[in-house]
Amino acid sequence: MIKKIKNISKYIINSESALRIGMKRLDKVSDKKKQFLIIVDNSNKLLGTLTDGDIRRAILAGMLLEDKIINAGNLSPIFGNINEDEKNSKLLKELSVEAAFLPVIDRNHIVKEILISKFYSLRKVDVIIMAGGFGKRLGSKTKNTPKPLLEVKGKPILDSILEKVHSSVSIENIYISVHYLSNKIIKHIEKKKYNTSIEFINESLPLGTAGSLALVPNNGRPLLVLNADLITNLDLDIFINFHFESNNNMTIAASKYVFEVPFGVIEYDSSGSFVRLNEKPKINNFISAGMYILDETYRNIIKKNEFMDMPDVVDKFKSLGKKVAVFPLHEEWRDIGRPVDLEIAQNNRKGK
Repeated sequence: MIKKIKNISKYIINSESALRIGMKRLDKVSDKKKQFLIIVDNSNKLLGTLTDGDIRRAILAGMLLEDKIINAGNLSPIFGNINEDEKNSKLLKELSVEAAFLPVIDRNHIVKEILISKFYSLRKVDVIIMAGGFGKRLGSKTKNTPKPLLEVKGKPILDSILEKVHSSVSIENIYISVHYLSNKIIKHIEKKKYNTSIEFINESLPLGTAGSLALVPNNGRPLLVLNADLITNLDLDIFINFHFESNNNMTIAASKYVFEVPFGVIEYDSSGSFVRLNEKPKINNFISAGMYILDETYRNIIKKNEFMDMPDVVDKFKSLGKKVAVFPLHEEWRDIGRPVDLEIAQNNRKGK
């Protein structure tokens, strides 16, 4: 079935708008499978299209949130022509992107309507929440309480993660890997009495940050991996959609980390001659956000009951020639690894 939209205002964005505005506008498009914008000039002439994936690729390429959105969009969009319904419908059906959309223009290239395909396959993943760590960096705070049960804003971290998982339409089976103080985590989940089934994977010995993945039942689906010490407002379905639409074998979520050098940094050339002095420069890097999606390749890499860390899994995917991509976060994200991280998260959920 194809839906024709004539009231297109919420899908239209001016090419001079900032990337930040585009992000906010996309968030207001409620249907996760149809988050797109049509980029136009001041006369409403079609210039391009913009999706969540376009924005994230632009961020990876170094675009700033105040840069013009025209530099992030697809400037060679496929479009239909007004009063050519049959031809437009055929064109829309031929598009490979799930929940495809087609801007329809008149002879002056002005966008008049949008066609949206209402048929799309909902591709599923399983999820494993990695809750077996000792949380040693948190010192006495995790002596009697496993890190996933530490509270942020009056709620255990694990409960917040499970709320995200349960709100997803793309997640099928839920697994929680446990080891340290596992009985406390299991009892906590059992008391919550969730409507969905949650299966525990008990590591008799520590298996590293990826070893327990080999113990997940083979259901023929990719696996979403979430560390159990994360605070984020990321919509997991957006992450999952990005993985499928990019045809990745593995997708790694990454958060921008800004470090300010507390000194003046001297730059010099190969002969030792002074070039410039940068006073307390800021260094930007993307760091692993503790969220991954892996296709079934991992089952040939990780052996049951063998210790393995996630960086080794990533390296193995690359050595096998698999497509490993980065999913940059612009959403709130914090890793609760140190006492200071827990304190910041408790006092200000938006702290980075």
